[in-house]
Amino acid sequence: MNSLLQEAIHNLSINDVYLTHAQSSVAADSPAKYENFDQFHTQTRSALPAVSAIELQNGEHFVRVECGYGFRWVEEAEGQEPVQKACIEATFAAEYSMKKLISNDAIAEFAKKNVHHHVWPFWREFLMSQTERMRLPRVTVHMCQFGFERLEIKAEPSLDQP
Repeated sequence: MNSLLQEAIHNLSINDVYLTHAQSSVAADSPAKYENFDQFHTQTRSALPAVSAIELQNGEHFVRVECGYGFRWVEEAEGQEPVQKACIEATFAAEYSMKKLISNDAIAEFAKKNVHHHVWPFWREFLMSQTERMRLPRVTVHMCQFGFERLEIKAEPSLDQP
């Protein structure tokens, strides 16, 4: 573990993980309950996290990281464009309080390597419950998700400014 990641782990404490956006659909010509989804390919997506460092008027600082995920079933026929049969997407925010100010590099390292360990269980549960609600095939998602290489941190205005 490098020193930037150690700095972040020592100074960041998770406060909350919550859903910020969700979208689910089934193709109009695909009665999901009766469709043979074994014939379709599956695709997954993990969006690069968006990181915001936020200062409250009372001087407290926290970090908000948004992580987006997706899963879809696609029908592929030779010589034709793939056709999406069903799709589930969600974005989650993870919020961390800072014991003391840390560098943007440390925050970026933490977001790339640790945040998904906090958010991934929420995505797994959401995907499994959505597939059940939509009468889509049960999806078993791996226990872990790998981090990302590039990341940009943006400063947000204070949340409690008038």
